[in-house]
Amino acid sequence: MRFEKYLIVLVVANTLVWSALQAQSPTGGKDWGISQDDATATNWRAQWIWMPEDEDADMLLARKTFRLSGKKERAVLSITASSRYELFINGNYIGSGPARSAPHHQSFDVLDIADALSAGENVLAIRVHHQREGVSFYGASRAGLLAQLDFSPGALASPIQTDGSWRVWPDERWQNASPRMARFHLEDADRMDLRLGSERWSDLDFDDSRWLSARTLSREIGWPAPQKNDRPTHLTPPWTSLVARDIPYLKESVTKAGQPVYASSIPAPKGGADFSADRWIDVPVISRIRVSGRGESAVDDNGPVAIPANDKDEIRTVVYDLGDVQNGRPFLDIDGPAGTVVDIMSAPYLLNESVQSPIVASTYVDRIVLSGEREQWEAFYMKPTRWLAVVFRHLPEAATLFGAGLMRSEYPFEQKGLFEVPDAPELQTLWDAAARTLRVCATDAYTDNYRERRQYAQTAYYANLGNYPVFGDTDLQRRYLKQIAEEQLADGLMPAYAPRHGNDFMVILDSNCFWIRGLHQYLLYSGDRATTRELLPAARKLLQLLHGYTNADGLIDNPPQSYWLDHALIDRRGANVCLNGHYLGALEDFAQTLEWLEELDSEIYMQRAQKVRKTVREQAWDPEEGLFADALIDRNRSEQFSEHGNAMAMALKIADSAQMKQIAARLSKVEKHSFVRSESGLVMVTPAMSYFLHAGLCEAGYADESWELAWDRFGHMLERETNGTLWEEWWLDRTGRSGRVQPVDTGRSDAQTESAFFPGLFARYILGIEPTQPGLEEVVLRYYPSNRLLQRNGAIPTPRGLLEVAWDVGPAAIEITVATPTNTRVRIDLASLGMPTVDQLTINGDPVSAEQIEDGSIILLSGNNTVLVEQ
Repeated sequence: MRFEKYLIVLVVANTLVWSALQAQSPTGGKDWGISQDDATATNWRAQWIWMPEDEDADMLLARKTFRLSGKKERAVLSITASSRYELFINGNYIGSGPARSAPHHQSFDVLDIADALSAGENVLAIRVHHQREGVSFYGASRAGLLAQLDFSPGALASPIQTDGSWRVWPDERWQNASPRMARFHLEDADRMDLRLGSERWSDLDFDDSRWLSARTLSREIGWPAPQKNDRPTHLTPPWTSLVARDIPYLKESVTKAGQPVYASSIPAPKGGADFSADRWIDVPVISRIRVSGRGESAVDDNGPVAIPANDKDEIRTVVYDLGDVQNGRPFLDIDGPAGTVVDIMSAPYLLNESVQSPIVASTYVDRIVLSGEREQWEAFYMKPTRWLAVVFRHLPEAATLFGAGLMRSEYPFEQKGLFEVPDAPELQTLWDAAARTLRVCATDAYTDNYRERRQYAQTAYYANLGNYPVFGDTDLQRRYLKQIAEEQLADGLMPAYAPRHGNDFMVILDSNCFWIRGLHQYLLYSGDRATTRELLPAARKLLQLLHGYTNADGLIDNPPQSYWLDHALIDRRGANVCLNGHYLGALEDFAQTLEWLEELDSEIYMQRAQKVRKTVREQAWDPEEGLFADALIDRNRSEQFSEHGNAMAMALKIADSAQMKQIAARLSKVEKHSFVRSESGLVMVTPAMSYFLHAGLCEAGYADESWELAWDRFGHMLERETNGTLWEEWWLDRTGRSGRVQPVDTGRSDAQTESAFFPGLFARYILGIEPTQPGLEEVVLRYYPSNRLLQRNGAIPTPRGLLEVAWDVGPAAIEITVATPTNTRVRIDLASLGMPTVDQLTINGDPVSAEQIEDGSIILLSGNNTVLVEQ
């Protein structure tokens, strides 16, 4: 596009910035982390440190200079902080951490930094930001840094550890008034005055002689009061245990923005032009920058961009499109007049054709004051970013923008699974969208979306419906199961999410049920019996509490705690059918978990489950409506009906076969709707609850109808101008939580982990794969008929390799090709194939023998096999 020549022009390109930024990245992408298997136990000598008590600052700069006689083969740095650290060695950025944790199980990183050290003088330089609100339901937050550098035996080098010899200083550039990005988490947006302090503070030759000696931290709470001679150690409240990182380190890389896609001058808001020394922090951010002509470059050539001075009543804006949504820390390479205030706005998507703030109820706007020199600035906390707007709030003289971009951080998922259905490419699109959604929403945890970034138990259950068939990662699920259990209340109740973020204590009963179901899910896919056994006491305690909420018929009835069901407008009086469906799932999953572990009390939970199933089937069914009612109130059926309870009734087979058919015929219709209610009056499921609807339809024999319905509801999320991710609600600019569609000015998240369930759904009901033993040691293959999906190819990861399955359905025969990993047993369910006789079956061209059939299934062991079933 042609841009107004008086506003922005190109200057001579300078590529030095990109080499400098690459030097600031984790050394060309090098992974410094030591895996938990390789890391030896840290013999802690370090002491927690912070600034002297009279220094009130949230951002600490800490340095330790030391000399080495030569290069070391191994130099292991154990490091953690409250709340987040950035590590530099000899001026080079190494990485950041730690992974989220509560201080009573404080996570620490273990890095082999030998390659970053040199013979002679070296410096460890660490920047730490403290989030003042709590991250545990059991204790207050405290600022601190803990680090210890150990060398390989015989290295003739003294260990280095945090103690009173370290030099510390408050980061003068960082303002304590930096605002929270959202009420749901504790990360701040930058408010940085680059005129203060020095950006070279991490360099080896930086003079820190005027800096202060670190204060070592000791116990400050409890009775009797601490004594003056108490010795500081690595364990001091609230950090009462230290846990080596048990998930992979995030992968960091530089995403360089190309040329701006839009640049303009917009009117300054009224009352928003005063950027005096005492007001620049609090001036409101720009609410909206409308972007026209997106997809084209605002300039025709490559190179830095010159921004002319603006009038006092206007604001210069430059907008970049990074091409896809990413989590990362925005950066700029910029030169402008001292005192110029620049806002850096991040947005995951355009709302109403605009880069907007707030977006998804969050203010992703960093603000810096230029020093008058060329600066390389990088935000401290990541933000979900596709659209990056650089806003010059006032510009008395011209400025130059040499470059912009994102220091991208992502969980190192490795895509292993495969799914191909040539007859339904839209289903492949949904599989891919789920994988993309998981990549965007997962960082050091499965988080629900951009807005909240919390590790909810229900979020992680749905996440793993997508994760296990695509990535096969077990680390994130193990971690959330343990972290939520570590915050369990005395009565057995689990918090909805953990670690805590701020003062928001939240209990969700269905989330508690999902924690139990997640434990079963984890054992099934990982085979990790040791961790599962470790968590059994917490699970038993929780289920005993939930049992105390049940009535004489075994249903949870008028519980004292809230339940979520994605804010659905359903009847929550008495015994809610959908909630009790989740409770039933938890009971049955836990009973099976105990049976796998050969525990003696599995029958107790199975009997409770059978009672729930019987009560709902007999009492909640309305024969006139042909549906289950929303709730039982004093054993009377509610007059409200929804997809929610009926989806659970089908998915968990609460309904008998006749009831299943009636429900499926009703719920599978593609009819006019508002996404809140269907034309026939049923309350509709949200994206999050859609898994049970589609699983239920497949269980009822309505698979083709389920796939058609899924695309009808989700397809608009994946249109050309979107990020190709699955949304939080059916709209980006509206909500239906009140029972009617209402506008949402700040937008909803366009990536929601609870919506990323499709790989699990497709692996089960299209590829026919149903794991039946821990660690996928045994898998059942079932055929789900379809008039459309005649060829189905796919693979899912197991702990021992890929399980590959291909179905070729013809008019006279079905060919099933299976590649089975070692020590894995596959059972092909003959009932799902119409119970063919032995003479209708061949394996690898040979007749099937009686020994190859067991309990109505063909048994396949490791290797490649082709089974032909003649019709």
